[in-house]
Amino acid sequence: MESKLQDFIDSNRRYRALLKNSAFVQIFEFLSKPESIDNMAHACQKERPALYGIIVELESLFDEQLEALSQSDSFNLFKQAIGSTINFLLIPYGFRINKQRTLPNSRFFSTSMHYKLLTDKGNLRISSLNPSKAEQSEKAPHSHSASTIDLLELGGTDPAETLSDVDALKIFETLCITKEIGNPVLKRELIKTIKKLLVQWV
Repeated sequence: MESKLQDFIDSNRRYRALLKNSAFVQIFEFLSKPESIDNMAHACQKERPALYGIIVELESLFDEQLEALSQSDSFNLFKQAIGSTINFLLIPYGFRINKQRTLPNSRFFSTSMHYKLLTDKGNLRISSLNPSKAEQSEKAPHSHSASTIDLLELGGTDPAETLSDVDALKIFETLCITKEIGNPVLKRELIKTIKKLLVQWV
């Protein structure tokens, strides 16, 4: 991870002071995780800005650091560094800058860059993302995907077997953001699972 961070700094010298910023280093590590890259990629495939795919988790994990930084004069530069990091991480997978888009439901970011996937440009591949899946996603927006911004389509299967507590929490978090739900079976099972979790926690 240190070598990847150093590569980023070497290619973006204006952020070299952040190499010693613990908050940025931690956020860089978070953004570099395969699941974060996966979620950002899927957000872009759904015509949303990349940051949309991980903004809830990012602001939850680093709320205190971001709140403190937001009071400083360098916060804009810090946010630009996060945007540049996302660009740095997505380019090897064939994503290229498209345009800046509004980012809803964020305390610290008002906009974020959207990227287009150019399949002939990437040296790396996201296993859960390919042209056929992208086409299926456009035709059936609630089809199954590895990304938490997709809703699980339970069909005729037994929800108790297919929907884990972790899945339920991820989907519930998604629904809070997008207010999208198309499957009544999913809705009922989510409510039941969340209630069970709340009982356990209390």
